[in-house]
Amino acid sequence: MKRIFFLYIFCLTTVFAQTANDFLKTGRQYSDFQNYEKAIEFYSKAIELNPILTDAYFNRGIAFYFENKCEDAIEDYTKVLELDAQYPGVYFRRGVAFVVTKMFDEAIEDLSKAIDVNQNNDYAFFSRGYAFFNQKKYDAAIKDYSKAIELGLKTADVYYFQGKAFFEVENYFEAVIDFTKAIELDNKYTAAYKSRGNAYSKLNNGERAIGDFTEVIEISPNDAEAFNDRGLVYIKDNRLREAIIDFTRAIEIDSTDAFAYHCRGNVYFRNEGYEKAILDYGKSLELEPNDKYNICNIGYAYYELKDFDQAIKYFNMATAIDKSYVDSYLGLAMIHFVSGDYSNAKLKFNQAKKIIPELNNGMEGIKILEKEGSWFPENKIEILKKMFEMFNNN
Repeated sequence: MKRIFFLYIFCLTTVFAQTANDFLKTGRQYSDFQNYEKAIEFYSKAIELNPILTDAYFNRGIAFYFENKCEDAIEDYTKVLELDAQYPGVYFRRGVAFVVTKMFDEAIEDLSKAIDVNQNNDYAFFSRGYAFFNQKKYDAAIKDYSKAIELGLKTADVYYFQGKAFFEVENYFEAVIDFTKAIELDNKYTAAYKSRGNAYSKLNNGERAIGDFTEVIEISPNDAEAFNDRGLVYIKDNRLREAIIDFTRAIEIDSTDAFAYHCRGNVYFRNEGYEKAILDYGKSLELEPNDKYNICNIGYAYYELKDFDQAIKYFNMATAIDKSYVDSYLGLAMIHFVSGDYSNAKLKFNQAKKIIPELNNGMEGIKILEKEGSWFPENKIEILKKMFEMFNNN
């Protein structure tokens, strides 16, 4: 009787294991045909019958990943590691899932382990490079992207992302080279054209920058961002009429594009169309309330219209939002200065100097502000010079 009992248990266990493996095999077949939803169903049945079947967890994790359910994938990969810390490929798979879910610290840790196991895993280097990039560790990202390329991963994406890393470290020449390689591999890669256009602009090659943004527009005629990007280059090249046309087109494509209204307002301002500038800054402000740049720009437009009360109102609004926003303090200082109120002009000017100490050195401080995006027309420069002369010597 005892022998029959043990024979029964042995047969039951055999059927149990075989059934779980059958479900696993069926799940893999569905995965091969990219029917991941059905594959998950069968992997889950395998796990239900055999809760320690690591292959089922691993394969279900892959299926979850391709179904854009990365949190579930991570949970399955973690279960695999609990069952078998040496399971092949699991650190790489989980690392990639961590990248997708923007858990970059965890991604770097897992992908580093994957690389330790397999130094030739080009995609692990690429994925870790992407994680480094998103942590603003651009040199580390470049190193990993370069290694991925060296190992043979010469895709448009890897060149594009390496180009973006070079762009961030202000190595615009190398960025152009990488974006060009990405475009050679995929001549419809609009993001690469845009990025190369921005790199050309940084290199003061406006003609080529405009050419790249124009190429994007030909590929994708309703790309508002491309019109905005080209418009910015037109401003830089002082082609203001064409800039207005591009920003207007961006607004026609997307009436909620606050940036396009802001930029068109800047062009109107430069053309001395201050009322139109105020309208565009106001529209941008409706879309993005409490934007200190639009508020301050409205203040400067009213300053040019000699409506100092309104200008002071908006400059004060900007400083209330950001007490370290230098442009608004300089605006207030200029209003008081041209009004002959030198005491208050000096007070506001000194507040600006506390934020940007380089203003104590005169125009050196203004150059820093211009590099960060501030713009001062010639009439303001003259007033600033007079304030430097009066207040920096006292």
